[in-house]
Amino acid sequence: MLELRIEELDDEGAGVGRVDGLEVHVGFTLPGERVRALLEHRSPHAPRAWARLREVVEPSPARRPAACPQFGRCGGCVLQHAAYAEQLRLKRERVVRALARQ
Repeated sequence: MLELRIEELDDEGAGVGRVDGLEVHVGFTLPGERVRALLEHRSPHAPRAWARLREVVEPSPARRPAACPQFGRCGGCVLQHAAYAEQLRLKRERVVRALARQ
């Protein structure tokens, strides 16, 4: 079990934190949260891993209950657990990051 602070979101909407030089992607998390997660896959090519959320130890102030009862199962709306203003901020951040790569 890993405990880490989520720093940002990746392009798929999963939170990204770092532990001992390892970049760990955890779905259904938000920046600023401290979480516990179970490591599921470690890349053999880069210091990167994917983990399953087990517990939100310190939630983000922007965390909200998801409106859709299928949230987390269908994979369609990865930011429903964030307040609407935070969803907009995170989406804008993603667009800015994508355009900066051009």
